[in-house]
Amino acid sequence: MAQTTVVTAVRPGWVEDGQWDEFQLFVHLSVGAGDRVWKNQPLFDLETVKVRFEVPSPVEGKVLGVYVDDGARVGPNAPIMKISF
Repeated sequence: MAQTTVVTAVRPGWVEDGQWDEFQLFVHLSVGAGDRVWKNQPLFDLETVKVRFEVPSPVEGKVLGVYVDDGARVGPNAPIMKISF
C-alpha cells in the first residue's frame, strides 16, 4: 500500500513564525493531478506582494490530487496537493 503526503503552503525560513499568519499567498501550479514528480522538483510557487518562491516536492511519487486552482489565493499552511509515494 502506497503512502501519501499532503504538501501545504509552507513557511519559508526567512519568515518569522509570528509574521506567517499575516501573509496573503497566491499559488502558481507547476504540476497537476496524475503527474509524476521527483524529490525536490518544483511543485508550485507561492507569491506574496513582494516575493515569489518555489515549493519543492518532499518525495518522489505521483500527484493524486490538487486542492486549489492555479492563481488561487490561499492562507498559510493551506493544503495544496496530495502525493502518493
